[in-house]
Amino acid sequence: VQRNGTLVIANNGRTPLKISSLQMFTRGLKLTLDKSEIQPGDQAKLKVTADFEKLLRVRTKPRVLMITNDPDHPKVVITINVK
Repeated sequence: VQRNGTLVIANNGRTPLKISSLQMFTRGLKLTLDKSEIQPGDQAKLKVTADFEKLLRVRTKPRVLMITNDPDHPKVVITINVK
């Protein structure tokens, strides 16, 4: 059984936000990012598909590491809540 969700990533800064990498800590997730460069005041959508059969075997919460050019937060860990 698969479940889909969408996360909105907003750029509240003054310069373009570049997402250089998305890394999954957990098997059973599929990610799709509609754009890797977000202009100031703009948004991007991160679509997440979770495969419940694979996630049942995992002991930790599903997480994604996002690496950006943001000087204050170059690495952001996103926890995915699957229900």
